[in-house]
Amino acid sequence: MYRRRYDIHLALCACLLMSCYQDKSGCLDVDANNFSIDADEDCCGDAPGIDDVCCCTYPDMIININHLHGTENVALNTPYENELGQLYLISNIDFYISSIRVFEQAWHTVNNRLEAVSTGTGENLVDDATMISPNSFQYRIGDFTAAGTFDSLTLDIGPPLGIDEVDLAQLSSGHALDTSSNTLFDADVGAYLSYKVELITDTVEMKSRIFHAIAQDRYSVQLSLASTKLRGSDLSIPISVDYKEWFDQVDLLSVDSIEVGEIIGSQIPRSISIIE
Repeated sequence: MYRRRYDIHLALCACLLMSCYQDKSGCLDVDANNFSIDADEDCCGDAPGIDDVCCCTYPDMIININHLHGTENVALNTPYENELGQLYLISNIDFYISSIRVFEQAWHTVNNRLEAVSTGTGENLVDDATMISPNSFQYRIGDFTAAGTFDSLTLDIGPPLGIDEVDLAQLSSGHALDTSSNTLFDADVGAYLSYKVELITDTVEMKSRIFHAIAQDRYSVQLSLASTKLRGSDLSIPISVDYKEWFDQVDLLSVDSIEVGEIIGSQIPRSISIIE
C-alpha cells in the first residue's frame, strides 16, 4: 500500500516537473557569435512560437587603420614636404577599399551581398565597399564566418567591379556607395571615384587643388597576413596607410591634374601595410 502511494507521488512530481519545463529557444548556428549550446529550439527555425526574425548574430571582419605620414600620425592642414622639396597641406582624403579577401586554403569574403539587376550578369556582388578617411580608425566590413589561420590579404583601391550592375535603390542611407551623400561619387559624370584628395600646394596664397582617379582606375593590394580566427569570433586586421608615400615622388605643381591624379593613384598600394 505504501509502495503504491510512493509510486503515485513520484508520478505526480514527474508530471509537475514536466509541465513546468519550457523548451529554451536560442541560436544553434555554431558559426554565430551567440551560439547557445543549451538551447532546445533553433530561434531561426520554424518551431511554433518562434519569431520569423532570426536571433543569431555573426562575427565581423574588422579593419583597424593607423593613418600615418612617415612615422607620425597624419595631421590634416599641416605643412609637409615631399622628396622634390615641394610643400603641401592635406585638406582632405577619401578612398574606397573593396573586393577584400583573405586566404586560408581558399579565398574568403564577407557574407554580405548586393543583388544584381536583371539586365546584368545575375550574380550578386560582395557588399564590402568601404570609404576610408584619416579621421576614422575602425571599419566594420561585414559578417565573416570563416575560421582558420589566414596568411594572405588582397583588396582593391576603388569601388567594387560590377557596381554598374547593382540597383542602387537597394542601398541604405549611409551606405558607402549611397550616392546621395557621397564625396566619392562625381554627380557631373555620374560615376564613382577610386579616391579623391584635396591638397593645398600653394602655401603662400593657400590655394587648393583636387586630384582623383575614376573608378576604372583600380589599384590592387596584396599583403602577407598571419591572423587566426576561431569560430564565432571576429577577424580583426590591423593595417597602416602612410600618406607620405602618396606624394613623395609626385610633382604636385604640375599643371596636368589628371596625370598627377594617375601618378598618386599608382603610389597608393605601396602605402598600405600590415601592422605586425
